[in-house]
Amino acid sequence: MTNIRPHHLLCMRAFIGKGYSKEFTDNMRTVISRIQNEKEVNIVFHPDDICAQCPHLEENRKCKTENSTLLLDDKVVEIFKIQQRVYSVDEIALFVKNMTKDDFARICSTCSWYPSGICEGTIFNPGFTSH
Repeated sequence: MTNIRPHHLLCMRAFIGKGYSKEFTDNMRTVISRIQNEKEVNIVFHPDDICAQCPHLEENRKCKTENSTLLLDDKVVEIFKIQQRVYSVDEIALFVKNMTKDDFARICSTCSWYPSGICEGTIFNPGFTSH
């Protein structure tokens, strides 16, 4: 079963092939595909399957940016009432579908990707493409 930390639910929904490196984006595609095939995901509160190819993940499986990453996770947990457990892909889709732009800003405004507008555009505007 695929392990995902809470804020990565939004990252996966917003993913359009951009990332920290080719290895990272290839891994993101693999993880998204695996979840679609498995039809469920295990929510965890530590580095997950997406983190495996992140440049911020250290050899000891600790995140160099863990404090800011935990803030993102905590906001997702608070707004969506997510717990550490297994969810169906349908349950996860409803969290994101029902998210407001205010919720999105509250969760993601401290993320380094937020200023790009890619995530907001992808989540709230079907057919969005970045330049």
